[in-house]
Amino acid sequence: MTRNFHTMTIAEIQPEIGGAATSVTFNVPNGLAEIFRWQAGQHITLRLLIGGEEYRRSYTISNPPGAPLRITVKRVEGGRGLKPYRDRDGQG
Repeated sequence: MTRNFHTMTIAEIQPEIGGAATSVTFNVPNGLAEIFRWQAGQHITLRLLIGGEEYRRSYTISNPPGAPLRITVKRVEGGRGLKPYRDRDGQG
């Protein structure tokens, strides 16, 4: 199966559950809005470049219908995934 990856920026990083999880909201380009339209049970695969290595992680979409694309990531001790993004504040 071939996967198409799209570049998106982070709109917001929000700590959840007292820091045990983090919600990440993305800016979805207008031309991709239909692809990332909410559907029950939908998930996305992120391709992350961390320290020059590529990692792929699948996350369930956590936003309600009609809201901006968001995932919520549980903090895992020793986990790589979104740690570099989760531990910073802001956008980008």
